[in-house]
Amino acid sequence: MTVKALNKTFIVKRTKKLESDGGIILQRDLDPNPRVTVLSIGSKVETECHVGQELMIDWGRAGRFEHEGEELFVVHESNVIGVYDATTNN
Repeated sequence: MTVKALNKTFIVKRTKKLESDGGIILQRDLDPNPRVTVLSIGSKVETECHVGQELMIDWGRAGRFEHEGEELFVVHESNVIGVYDATTNN
């Protein structure tokens, strides 16, 4: 079963999972890169992007949930900081 975003939201997953080689991880170190990959786009989203594209989001406003064992996030369009340009790798 797939998860579908509604209205002005995105369903996203982390682009790169952070791994620790041991030691203490401080809260500020958990999400140094707010880059996520778009899995689903709500029908009322006006931001120009597509499934598979990477976004920069405000992690403080992302809602975390698990679906079929995968960590996903729901993000309202107003909490998207930027859209990465796939043609320039930036």
